[in-house]
Amino acid sequence: MKVLWLRPEGREIPSIDGIEAISLPVIELRCLPYSASELSYFEAVAFTSVNAVRCFRDRSLLQGKRIYAVGPATAKELGMDSVRVPSEYTTLAMVRTAVSDGVRSLIAFRSSTASDSLVRELAGKVNYVEVKNYTVVVLSEGVEAAKRVLASGEVDAVVLTSSTIASLVADSIPNGTAVISIGPETSKVLTSRGLTFLEAKEHDVQGLRRVLEEMRKWRTG
Repeated sequence: MKVLWLRPEGREIPSIDGIEAISLPVIELRCLPYSASELSYFEAVAFTSVNAVRCFRDRSLLQGKRIYAVGPATAKELGMDSVRVPSEYTTLAMVRTAVSDGVRSLIAFRSSTASDSLVRELAGKVNYVEVKNYTVVVLSEGVEAAKRVLASGEVDAVVLTSSTIASLVADSIPNGTAVISIGPETSKVLTSRGLTFLEAKEHDVQGLRRVLEEMRKWRTG
């Protein structure tokens, strides 16, 4: 079984027995300058991705704050005790967890390309502010290479690790190629393009790994 992984630059993919992987970087995540001057006024801080943590420079300001992470990988990157992780690894579930915990003010660090879904969700419920501390840059050569691989028909499946990546290649995925989505935001893009797909139950690389392992079992009987 041959699988195309489309990922951000610098991210590793898991090795899986019985699966030949082609790994192509199609986006690059870059840190942005930001101001943390408002952070002291908020009781809770949320990180929406591993990269939001990597681009956060003010860890000393987290002391005494309630900390939320979108999933286990993000919590691990923080390397702190008592980080709250939702049972479903989505940004929406994360902020809903904060609200159910009684949080009244929340500041979140996320991508400059993120949607306004959290702003809409939290309107009228809590004092909520977003800080965009990283951005997504498309790697055109990687995208074109991915489209060539897909067009060749040489892969059985393609793994899409973000909604941005999905939007870049969705229209180039041929019939008969299995599509695996990392989570709800990526799946929304695929649904809008009329594609069928499998979504990882855990919205991280390990969740994707489990989907591929199950797929390999189906194919080998």
